Amino acid sequence: MRKLLPAVAALLGATALVAPASAAVQIDFIQGGAVSSLVGFTVIDDFNDASGISAGSNYVIQSGDNTNGAALPQADSAGTNYLSVKGDGFATIDFAGAGVSGFAFEWGSLDTYNTLEIVLSDGTILSIVPGLSPLDNPIPAYGSHTDPSSNGVLQVAGTAGELFTKITLRATSNSFEIDNLAVQNAVPEASTWAMMLAGMGIVGFSMRRKRNVAVSFA
Repeated sequence: MRKLLPAVAALLGATALVAPASAAVQIDFIQGGAVSSLVGFTVIDDFNDASGISAGSNYVIQSGDNTNGAALPQADSAGTNYLSVKGDGFATIDFAGAGVSGFAFEWGSLDTYNTLEIVLSDGTILSIVPGLSPLDNPIPAYGSHTDPSSNGVLQVAGTAGELFTKITLRATSNSFEIDNLAVQNAVPEASTWAMMLAGMGIVGFSMRRKRNVAVSFA
């Protein structure tokens, strides 16, 4: 098992060229990795069911290895249900609130007929296709079900304040398999911000009152 090499990060990061010049999105692929190895991420969907999918067609929630997909080999995913998008299908997953500053998921048997679309809060769409430039080396995309080089964790982060609102998985042939979608630093809803500010205001007022209490000595 190998941690992501700097060259890999540079090649994957080049996919952000379709974004505005101000965007700085870091895209890493950890070969043979698992989401549990990441620090600061919380799993929001383990795909035991389809409740987290907001739109889609020709996808299945399954376990095992068959014509609808191949079970992911990572330790976090072994023996559990996962999402498999079949040929000419798609599945969209929305992130709550204003978006998230980073996300990751376990991606199995990468192939050139897998396309991941990442939507930013400004409407920009980043597309990742394994095996096609600039992802042709050193990320193999030959659909191996077991080789760590084409099974691992995709990690995406906004390095200049970018937020991601949703992702769409597309496949032109069987299949596009993922599991254990995790997010980093979810952005609170406006109402949550209001409650946080109100709470801090109450605490500040209380502390100020305590400082202003007069003390006298007999």
